[in-house]
Amino acid sequence: MNIVSMSVYFNSKNTIDFICRESSSVSHPALKPEISGGFRVVIIDNNVNTYQEVIEICMIALGVDFDHAYKIALAVDHNGEADVFHGTRSESEEIASVIRTIGIEVQILPDGSQPSSI
Repeated sequence: MNIVSMSVYFNSKNTIDFICRESSSVSHPALKPEISGGFRVVIIDNNVNTYQEVIEICMIALGVDFDHAYKIALAVDHNGEADVFHGTRSESEEIASVIRTIGIEVQILPDGSQPSSI
């Protein structure tokens, strides 16, 4: 199955230039491709959770490998937020509920809308 993933691009100073979405294959029964009129799960940065905690919960909730989860953690830290999943409202609620178990703020938004904290 395909999901939306985050790709981190570094400039010559080894800092993040931008994040883009691309399709990547992972095996997780709940993950679906982006759907028009669907929902997205957005992780909001905080000063509490460590990189390791974010990486581990993303691996559990999203079924992604360490490298993918690390890219998500980088995006959250450097951009203040990161889209981590697109799908139905029910699927988004399920994924968000797992991520929230470690105290991370997670928003479920209709595709195309902006997080309220940005």
